[in-house]
Amino acid sequence: MLCSFAVSEGRDMHRGYLKALEKLGVQNGGRLIDKTIIVDFLMANFDRHTHNFGLIRDAEELDGCRIAPLFDHGCGFYSRATTTELEQGCYLWESHPFREYPSQQLALVEDFNWYDPSALGDFEDIIAEVYGENPETNERFIAAVQKQTRAQIATANALAAERGIIVPDW
Repeated sequence: MLCSFAVSEGRDMHRGYLKALEKLGVQNGGRLIDKTIIVDFLMANFDRHTHNFGLIRDAEELDGCRIAPLFDHGCGFYSRATTTELEQGCYLWESHPFREYPSQQLALVEDFNWYDPSALGDFEDIIAEVYGENPETNERFIAAVQKQTRAQIATANALAAERGIIVPDW
């Protein structure tokens, strides 16, 4: 879709995508992309490339574009991290498609009015529960993922606070 709107390598993909959504009449496109960036940041997704965005439109009328729900998360939740990297806080990943590093991409988020950190209260426990279903995943790795997830949440909360959003219990 981005190629249809002359958004390509070397251009500002974020701005181009937002303009494309606007031209297509997608309601709240900026807010929805902000949400995508936050979700990808919280789950350490390094695979949100230009082909991992989708739009849905009315098949009969061919109008009414809206952003598709998020999909293809196989490269998230520290799937390439080692326990040692997570424990030492040195696991790094590149983000896509808007900026190279997750912190740079996170800085693009403008609208935090929807953000509710209390909804993330048991997020790290849910992650641990899911990881615990895999008999090949040890407790040390799970604890390291929980620690990193807490750090990701704290970073998102700090940015929300910086942008003037009140973050309860933070």
